[in-house]
Amino acid sequence: MGGHRGAAHPAQHLADAEREPRAAVRRRRARGGDSVVPGARGAAAERLVGPAAARGARNGRRRPGGCDRAQCGLGGACGRSQSRRRRSAGHRRPDAQEVAMILEVRDLGVSGRDGSPLVEGVSFGLDVGERLSLIGESGSGKSLTSFAVTGLLPDGLTATGEVELAGVPVIGVKERTLVPLHGRTASLVFQEPLTALDPLMRLGKQAAEPLHRHLGLRGAGLRQAVLEALTEVRLPEPERIARAYAHEISGGQRQRVAIAAALACRPRLLIADEPTTALDVTVQADILNLLDSLVAERGMALLFVSHDLAVVSRMTDRALVLRGGRVVEEGAIERILTSPADPYTAELVRSARRLDAALEVS
Repeated sequence: MGGHRGAAHPAQHLADAEREPRAAVRRRRARGGDSVVPGARGAAAERLVGPAAARGARNGRRRPGGCDRAQCGLGGACGRSQSRRRRSAGHRRPDAQEVAMILEVRDLGVSGRDGSPLVEGVSFGLDVGERLSLIGESGSGKSLTSFAVTGLLPDGLTATGEVELAGVPVIGVKERTLVPLHGRTASLVFQEPLTALDPLMRLGKQAAEPLHRHLGLRGAGLRQAVLEALTEVRLPEPERIARAYAHEISGGQRQRVAIAAALACRPRLLIADEPTTALDVTVQADILNLLDSLVAERGMALLFVSHDLAVVSRMTDRALVLRGGRVVEEGAIERILTSPADPYTAELVRSARRLDAALEVS
């Protein structure tokens, strides 16, 4: 990028833009708008090769095995061995005839109110049952990308390029066209569960909304489905949780309720935007275990957004590394951790290793 282009990507501007969809969620809730994304109340390199070539590469790729501590860029802290064993036992991979592209993104761009580019030229594809992570520092454009592919950009930001969710175009269509996709085809879990949950509404009613809207459930059937959804995310005393308000339960329990609402209609794609960052460290592992098992059991595709290399290496097989709104590297997690091709990626890996070493000493 030239000098004036570089100035168009200040990290702070990108970070602010990535926070705006969460603020827009709250503003729309206050206006009484519909909840378009269950779990998110509101409207709304190896440079990556073309989708066809990427599909060919993925279809011919063997799923990697456990972590080799001697070569792992995080010194074995990624926990891949345990995660792989759990997935191989419980994750039914789709048959060949079932495999289809659940999400296809071609040359995605996002511009700010002044026309400045916030995301540029992002392209990737995600097959049914596949797990992909978007990695980068704060302000890299990873969260903004995840909002754009679901049509959840706030007012004032504009998306360009092509995005197809289960074959349905997302960019440039009216909101009512996207509503049927949200909840049934794709759902999003936010970083902060209080963004997703209405503090003035009982949690059971919030979990019931997508079930009523998308599946038409009501009465006793709806109440039973809500309790089942809360039970599936391993919440104790689901009846009590259903009667509670968000402030009456812990942060980890709030995130489980948000996950329950997001997955209630059994979407084919889950987008998790830093789902554990706002939680106490002792709770984070439990939430990751929960997401890992639910995604595996249901055969969902997963788009996982995070700055934490150890977490994404545990949860996903493939990653896109973003910097300043652009993809700088794409590849298998193991390859990125052991032999990153881009200097920025290499620095991320070195930083993660230094942090891991410091934690081991302390």
